[in-house]
Amino acid sequence: MLIADEVHHLGSDHMQSGLLDDFDYRLGLSATPERYYDEEGTQKLRSYFGETVFEYDLTDAIESGALCEYYYVPHIIELDGEELDEYLHLSQKIGRMIGGSDDGEDGGISFEDNQALQNLLFKRARLIGTAENKLGVLIDLISQERDVSHALVYCSDGSMGVKGDGRRHVEETTDRLRSECNLRVEPFTAEESQSERERLLSKFEAGDIDVLSAIRCLDEGVDVPATRTAYILASSSNPRQYVQRRGRILRQHKDKQYAVIHDFVVVAGLNRPTESMTGDSFGVERSLLKKELKRVSLFAEGALNHPNADVSGVPTTAGSLQELKRKYDLLDA
Repeated sequence: MLIADEVHHLGSDHMQSGLLDDFDYRLGLSATPERYYDEEGTQKLRSYFGETVFEYDLTDAIESGALCEYYYVPHIIELDGEELDEYLHLSQKIGRMIGGSDDGEDGGISFEDNQALQNLLFKRARLIGTAENKLGVLIDLISQERDVSHALVYCSDGSMGVKGDGRRHVEETTDRLRSECNLRVEPFTAEESQSERERLLSKFEAGDIDVLSAIRCLDEGVDVPATRTAYILASSSNPRQYVQRRGRILRQHKDKQYAVIHDFVVVAGLNRPTESMTGDSFGVERSLLKKELKRVSLFAEGALNHPNADVSGVPTTAGSLQELKRKYDLLDA
């Protein structure tokens, strides 16, 4: 008998060798069984384990008390001029490489064996993740809180600057929260040893650390149930990442009635008139917003403040998603 937890990992090329015929009984478990950008790997898993036989969704988990309820607050973050130029440049290169349009719409393609394409996609994702305007909004939000404790800040794994040649995003975030908000902040990354991570989690649980600034170490397999507030500065378009993160944040804890998720939604042309965009740039900017809206819609569906948190019009200091959806013809997204 084979029981595979986080079964999506077994669909990768180097893990498929473990899918042996010797096992007569097979059970695969995952909150995200579909492999993003890898239809072949997904089909391999389904042919080996069979189709889905049981589902337990977020609503079920909240209603049964397995997860806590939550509020969802998206914040619109605009790329600055230099960031937007680089984003358009990378998207056009991606579009040409995959043989599609210059809007860089890469959904559904398989790129595991194309290193050059992977590099371009990673560069673009990091550009979005480290957008300069995010830290200013984060500082403003936290400064408005009377009592900041048990907070997670999900940072990008890249470096600041359009070319990624500045300080690491997690370091800049950590230092600014310490200096400008006078908080006890510690990074939680792959650079910390296992024993150090355990120490940090223990101090976070006890309230001796106000904020953990994390990269991807808290995405899967690590429970941080004391988390009350999460600020998602960086998130990939891969549902596996943000679904796993939401699960970490919503773990039950004796001192927590609900959680609050602040999601930083990156857009390109918030204040630019549509008529000033070329056909190519409009397509690229529309594609970026469409990808961000997928995550917003999923997070908003289960929130206590739905439909107020829905993509049908959440006012922020930078405008509203409803206005952007109308601007980019995405009202049905």
